[in-house]
Amino acid sequence: QIYLSRSLPRLDYFGQVRVNAAGDVDTMTFYGISMAVFFLLLCPVPVSGFLEPLKQEMGRKLYLAGIGPGTVAAARILGLASLLAVPALVLAAVAEAAGYVSWEASSAGLLVLVCLAAASVPVFLYQAAGGFFGGVILLFGVVSVLHFMAGGFLPLVFLPRVFSELAAFNPCYILMEGLKMAVTARFDVLAAVRLAVLAAVCFAGTAVLEEVRRK
Repeated sequence: QIYLSRSLPRLDYFGQVRVNAAGDVDTMTFYGISMAVFFLLLCPVPVSGFLEPLKQEMGRKLYLAGIGPGTVAAARILGLASLLAVPALVLAAVAEAAGYVSWEASSAGLLVLVCLAAASVPVFLYQAAGGFFGGVILLFGVVSVLHFMAGGFLPLVFLPRVFSELAAFNPCYILMEGLKMAVTARFDVLAAVRLAVLAAVCFAGTAVLEEVRRK
């Protein structure tokens, strides 16, 4: 007893580190946001015909009618964003009815921005795939990998550090942060800018691929 009482406390050797994997939201809300983003990104599969790249002849006819690649890309993104707004509103209503979140007036605008950015990703992937089945496979494969790397299935604190360093450029992580911003009603300029940049980059990529395919 004398020796134990004079020994150094264990705290001098060991420290406690508390890890919060869910960030500034609770665990249930975190995984709700994660699954909502994953669901929104895979929602376009039933409307794959709408996202299928135009045939070369159709593209040339549209060009002669004054409809360029940028107009086609913007129309697809806006159309798909309108479709994604329906399940997004349903999920938001269910989450509020269950008492998990309390939506604010500003959340509506942020939700629109999230849907717009979420719609741009499948539109670009389908255009890059160049076909119906290729688009479906590419969308599912890319979204699954990116969502894992973004910490959607397993939080980033449990994943390799390189995933955390690349998270700022991961579309799934950007969408999760944007939806978290809408849920918590805490406006983050950086998160909003990332959503806008994601939508702009995918729009530009889609327009370029459409132009290349027409030639």
